[in-house]
Amino acid sequence: MNISTITRTAATCCAAFIMTMSLASQASAKVAYPSVVWDEADKSNYSSGRYGGLVDSFAIHTVEGSYAGAVSWFNNPKSNVSSHYVIDKNGDATQMVDSWDTAWTTNYYNSRSISFEMAGYAGQASTWYYQSWEPEYGTTYNNLRPNVDKLANICAFFMQRDPKNGTTYDIPLYRSEEVALYHKSNGKVVVDKYLNQPGFVGHYQVTPWYKTDPGIYFPWDDLMLFVDSYLDNDKNIYWPVEIPTPEPSSLALFSIAGLALIRRKK
Repeated sequence: MNISTITRTAATCCAAFIMTMSLASQASAKVAYPSVVWDEADKSNYSSGRYGGLVDSFAIHTVEGSYAGAVSWFNNPKSNVSSHYVIDKNGDATQMVDSWDTAWTTNYYNSRSISFEMAGYAGQASTWYYQSWEPEYGTTYNNLRPNVDKLANICAFFMQRDPKNGTTYDIPLYRSEEVALYHKSNGKVVVDKYLNQPGFVGHYQVTPWYKTDPGIYFPWDDLMLFVDSYLDNDKNIYWPVEIPTPEPSSLALFSIAGLALIRRKK
């Protein structure tokens, strides 16, 4: 075997080993928890624990108002409502109830879901998308605002989370279009079939007799795409972020140095 063959063989082995180590690292990587402010809701507005202890869904709402207004309302003991998270259009987020406790926002889905209140309005596309007159228009994937990316990041984090404080997280990357069924009798709502689906649900699917959020403009397909991207890569490849070039690992430097030494001996 001549020195050229040895060089090629060594290079192939080193490259294969480095790739294997890289893939193993990616497979074991956990989704990083994003920047979120903690501001606990008034204790009279949520329940401790999860009753059955299983969380299998994300419930998505719109505030029908502002970010600050929602945070303030959940801190008000007179409101009798809360949400695990409130997310602003610009991607700012506040957690108000621990994930192992039960927020009061999604009716009979409260005990099984992590709930999100998204600042804005269900009937406005601008809640999710930059508009043509805004300077950010044309700079993001499908002109989406950062709120969708932040939502995806948090969801992906919990889809990989280990059990904590008696709560098990088993949330699939799945969305059913099924909606609870009901009719009205003597002016009162009679539920014929409650929604019973895991994964990603909209408020309107749980209580369609009086809710429409997150609305017809909500980018369900893009949200699922973003979440899948986070789960695969621990980052969202669809979101325009600058990814720094990593420094060569010590293994790579050792391999390069070894190959250089072989070539010098040729």
